[in-house]
Amino acid sequence: MKTIKQSVSLLLAMILLLSIPLIVRKDYHNLQENKTSSQSTPQTTPQEGNRPMPTSPIGIAQVYETTGTKSSLLQQKSSVAITEFDKEDNNRQTVYINSQDRYQSFIGYGASLTHASAYLLMQADEATRTEILHDLFSREGANLSVVRIPVGASDYIPGDTYFTCDDMPSGKSDMSLEHFNLDHDTDIIAVAKQIVQINPTVTFMASPWSAPAWMKTNNRLVGAAGLKSNMYEVYADYLVKFVTEYQKYGINIQSLTLLNEPSVGNLSYPTMNMSGNEAAIITAYVGSKFEALGLDVDIVAWDYNYGSSYASRADAYLNALYKEHAETAGKYSNTVAFHGYDGDAYWNSSRKFGMKSGIQKVSQVYGKASIITEITESDVSFDFANN
Repeated sequence: MKTIKQSVSLLLAMILLLSIPLIVRKDYHNLQENKTSSQSTPQTTPQEGNRPMPTSPIGIAQVYETTGTKSSLLQQKSSVAITEFDKEDNNRQTVYINSQDRYQSFIGYGASLTHASAYLLMQADEATRTEILHDLFSREGANLSVVRIPVGASDYIPGDTYFTCDDMPSGKSDMSLEHFNLDHDTDIIAVAKQIVQINPTVTFMASPWSAPAWMKTNNRLVGAAGLKSNMYEVYADYLVKFVTEYQKYGINIQSLTLLNEPSVGNLSYPTMNMSGNEAAIITAYVGSKFEALGLDVDIVAWDYNYGSSYASRADAYLNALYKEHAETAGKYSNTVAFHGYDGDAYWNSSRKFGMKSGIQKVSQVYGKASIITEITESDVSFDFANN
């Protein structure tokens, strides 16, 4: 029998390590080539900047630690008192903030709520589950503020049978989506509702790993196939219906990607191919349908790697959406999502390539914002600490 503490550690590890951890929005409209967000503050002394030094206590800083060795995973440490100091105190680290130079905006950080992690949470007793979610989402805890949920199965499910929200027998289709259901999402909905109670300002985004098999050219969830040409609008209806059905449970989805990893290829879990032109067609359908319903949902583009192995594919995809189809599709998409599984990760100094290049290009070329929707340990990671 596991103790509450052991259960918390197990479930936190499932949510934060096996699921998809970080969502960070960055704007780099004025970014110089030799600057990053962490370098944006001019390094001046108090005398140079003529900044007054604090003369009174500020408060208490709560400390949570995750180490590169995994010996500590979001573990709360002793709080640190922020006490009075003056310019003669040379034993302190002083941080100066230049509020005039702005290089990025930050909307939050969080994790994925997959079917597997929701299942584990619902297997815990109510007290343990409440403690875990409070530790993760409350202002007294980690204050996670973004949750990514899958539309249908991702690669993390309880069991080994993949599914979507509208599965049909072989040879059958459901063009009007009469059989659409959230039967597999009972645990996700229950956990999401509890998260909203703890943190009403949390932001939800949704991402499908595949369309239902009957919409795809190979009639299977698994396999690197795309949508049938007569299914573009049906797939758009499927995505819009997911958002409106979740809304009935008090879970408002503010952003939606059309497809997780649209050029990942054939893997052992649900995947699907989608070109930039296809994304533009579907974005136009989804965006106009949201508009007709009065829903303000950002359609997030790409949702995959950007590095030396994937940049050309990403550029073609984004150019189709934001240049070739700017008037019909690009206007409905304000954000581009990136993953960190390319060998260059965020930034490979030897190759001078990585996700950073994509973030800069999205801002400077297309005038859009960027978010990081997946960056976690994997076979292509440098190591846990770097990724």
